[in-house]
Amino acid sequence: MKPIPFPLRTAALALAAALALAACGESKDPQQLLASARDYLQKNDSPAAIIQLKNALQEQPDLAEARFLLGRTLLQGGDVVGAETELQKARDLGYASDELVPLLARSALAQGQFRKVTDTFTNTKLGSNDAQADLLTLLAVAW
Repeated sequence: MKPIPFPLRTAALALAAALALAACGESKDPQQLLASARDYLQKNDSPAAIIQLKNALQEQPDLAEARFLLGRTLLQGGDVVGAETELQKARDLGYASDELVPLLARSALAQGQFRKVTDTFTNTKLGSNDAQADLLTLLAVAW
């Protein structure tokens, strides 16, 4: 096989770099990025989902569902501090989900913040029986 001449190889690399930079500069619809992240999560591709969620949040930082999904995915991946940050932001943005509270409690427990869990969630009542049972279990662990 004949080697590619240096000037042609350099031009091809420059073109590839220019295309990559152009693709990075494009602004995408946050809802499309969120939908893409959901698809990746269904396929159990957490790294790709995290990238899409961060891209969506870069475009629209107040996207509560993206914050929630990012927090949940980070928690599942073991980043409990990052997860707590994102979950708290989702809560502050008004994301109301019975799933959110047990995840916040779980992230605090994973950080050894037992008192925070008991002080914050002892009197919390959730609408879903499954979420309430999960929270009560986490409270029992904290106690």
